Amino acid sequence: MTWPSRTVCGLADATIARLAELPQIIGLKDATGDVTRVLRLRSLLGPEFRLLSGDDATASAFMAMGGDGCISVTSNVAPGLCRSMDLALRQGQSAQAQRLATVAAALTAALFSESNPAPVKYALSLMNIMSPRVRLPLVELQAESKARIENVLAETCAGHPGYLIANVAGRNRNMSCPSTTRGRGRSLCFANLKRQYCPASLDEDGHQVVAVAP
Repeated sequence: MTWPSRTVCGLADATIARLAELPQIIGLKDATGDVTRVLRLRSLLGPEFRLLSGDDATASAFMAMGGDGCISVTSNVAPGLCRSMDLALRQGQSAQAQRLATVAAALTAALFSESNPAPVKYALSLMNIMSPRVRLPLVELQAESKARIENVLAETCAGHPGYLIANVAGRNRNMSCPSTTRGRGRSLCFANLKRQYCPASLDEDGHQVVAVAP
């Protein structure tokens, strides 16, 4: 993984090329946000080395440049959306991919409104999938961030109900997702959901379980 904002120092292209010579290293999670790097690395590493984005905000551009997928936070909440966007890119449906990327961008921005994984745990809690509890040094979301997440999930639920994890993983795949809200802006579809088995979420200690686009 190369993530300069967390590791302070990034990995140079030449360093990655040397590491790729080791048989136990078969791919890279690149969270630099530099989508042009895909082309440079592909020429150095060949088609078999897996290049995965670790930055949801630039994932669609990363894959459009030849990336193999994304280790995604957003896919924990909307796996159908991420998968559909990936398939549209692979099939050359640029207009559809751009439309889906616009939906994903709004959701991603809300899920990164505060330190991960607190926002995504809160989003999943609205669908009765898990507790929003986090441990120190993480703290509970501010009211403004909660409202932002509630609003964007309500909009996604109303416009694209099949994209959310509850619709994908739950037994009630034909669930209606009305656009009206009640309470603190929470969509009716969240209030009506039953707790379901969730194959892609976060554990109670806040450890992220990622989903990679196929």
